[in-house]
Amino acid sequence: MKIPISQPIDNATLLPALQQALPQYKIYPRQSFLVVEKTGMVGANVVVRKNKIIVVASFPNMGLQIGFVLAVVFLGVLIPLVLYFIFVYSKQSAVEKEVGAVINQILGNVNLGVGGLAQMGQQPYGQPPAGQPYGGQPPQQMGPPMGMGQPMQGQPMYGQPPQGQPPQGWGQQ
Repeated sequence: MKIPISQPIDNATLLPALQQALPQYKIYPRQSFLVVEKTGMVGANVVVRKNKIIVVASFPNMGLQIGFVLAVVFLGVLIPLVLYFIFVYSKQSAVEKEVGAVINQILGNVNLGVGGLAQMGQQPYGQPPAGQPYGGQPPQQMGPPMGMGQPMQGQPMYGQPPQGQPPQGWGQQ
């Protein structure tokens, strides 16, 4: 989840605000980002950039990250991914959404969800602004494709013999 910010903010400023807003989670810095941990398997990473904050669902425990990668390598891709999507993914995405909503409240961007993108002049998933079709013009009605329907005036359709005399020497051996 990407959250646009108007003023730069750093991890040291965001950390106490997140700890106060989310007392049920364990929040700590790791390298250049913040880790929000609900359980050992469920959490999110908060990465602060110049003009946006990125919240990503992840394994907060480094040992579980390594274990998951090793499971993918040794068991193949399908089995670990199916287990991940059945047992972990929904919980991690719920934490990601909750942390994103709290960061929006902290920054004062309360309505910047999918519906709030219209306030910024953007539409979700490349949709045109409300009430306007793509390109700003109404779609035009077109006739049938070439070769379908009625032939153009003076043009024969496929399968019809040409009108007039055949070229000289045509059909003779």
